[in-house]
Amino acid sequence: MALPTLRIIGFIIGIFLITLAIAMVVPMATLVIFERTSDLPSFLWASLITFVAGLALVIPGRPEHVHLRPRDMYLLTVSSWVVVCVFAALPFLLTQHISYTDSFFESMSGITATGSTVLSGLDTLSPGILIWRSLLHWLGGIGFIGMAVAILPLLRIGGMRLFQTESSDRSEKVMPRSHMVARLIVAAYVGITILGSLAFWWAGMGLFDAINHAMSASFHRWVLHLRPNPWRTGNNRRCTGWRWW
Repeated sequence: MALPTLRIIGFIIGIFLITLAIAMVVPMATLVIFERTSDLPSFLWASLITFVAGLALVIPGRPEHVHLRPRDMYLLTVSSWVVVCVFAALPFLLTQHISYTDSFFESMSGITATGSTVLSGLDTLSPGILIWRSLLHWLGGIGFIGMAVAILPLLRIGGMRLFQTESSDRSEKVMPRSHMVARLIVAAYVGITILGSLAFWWAGMGLFDAINHAMSASFHRWVLHLRPNPWRTGNNRRCTGWRWW
């Protein structure tokens, strides 16, 4: 494989890693809101390591006039899943003190929206880890490769071929520009997540539980147990939940 092809693949993966590093701000903000800052340094280090790795891949820039062949697209798809999961496992490794194998399994389960978990006692986990698990499922539901559909046209690379390597859809494009498809998908995805959060909240969940369930369960799986709502007191602190495997 030519070096320019490897450089463009590394450039795109670097964008994914920078996106992942920025996404870790969400659990860090959650920890600050819940005043559970003991896990904050772990997320800071995980975000920093991920950001530096992504920056190292992006800084060399992208070569001009590079055309990715179908087999290059498949390599990009597989390597994106693996590399993103490698770095997404860092918060689990640093905060839960579990083996890297278990951490990688947990992140892969989230990014692929599988729903399996190796963690126990979910109702006692820190809110940062809970929202990180939900965020991984949320990102996995829309697909990092689906996000690339919006990025690749900016790099003058066809995005729909990469989208088809991740999905089973072999139909023709429904719109002339792939970034228009990606924009509609993201808008629908965010809208359904917001509506799901409001519906769970209206049904009696705490706001934090509602957001977690909407992010992780709006697409593919029910994976979270409701945890006692810290904003309620007395007999109202009940814990209920669902699983759908």
